[in-house]
Amino acid sequence: MFSKIIILFFWVVLYFLQCQGTGPNEETRQIIENIVRDHYKPNGLSYKELRHVIDEVTRKTGAKGNIPSRDRLEKRLEVDTYSKAEVVSIVRYIVGDDSMTELVRELFEKNQYPSRINFVHLGYMVQSVRMAKGMDTPTDNTAQLKMDIINNRKRMFHTMDESDIIDFIINNLNF
Repeated sequence: MFSKIIILFFWVVLYFLQCQGTGPNEETRQIIENIVRDHYKPNGLSYKELRHVIDEVTRKTGAKGNIPSRDRLEKRLEVDTYSKAEVVSIVRYIVGDDSMTELVRELFEKNQYPSRINFVHLGYMVQSVRMAKGMDTPTDNTAQLKMDIINNRKRMFHTMDESDIIDFIINNLNF
């Protein structure tokens, strides 16, 4: 009976030790870098494309872990900052043309925004553009803006460069 308990204890300890992610070794890191490099686009990745990259990494490296939910990735939008060029691109997607590009530049100068703005200011800017264009303004501007950015596949992860995506994968998967 005692040996059965010891063996059971051994397997439980072994199981928990396997669950402790220590980070990838150099060979695994190189695989991750190659996969990200193959899929990375200079104008960003959509949520679906990022999931595809993560799925490929888990398949080729045997990594396990929780893939971040869309909600968690949306929260990243709230803490990111956006350059004037990124704001113009987001507005272009929402409006559907370049007609409001000059208004965005004027709003940047009029409000004396720094070179990058936070998500709240982005929301104000998009709402101003919607009103100037005569578009419907949503009651929940924040949720609508998140949905617009996520649906714009070119802009979802515009602030993540290759090294950010690699770090994101390493921090969210166990190797």
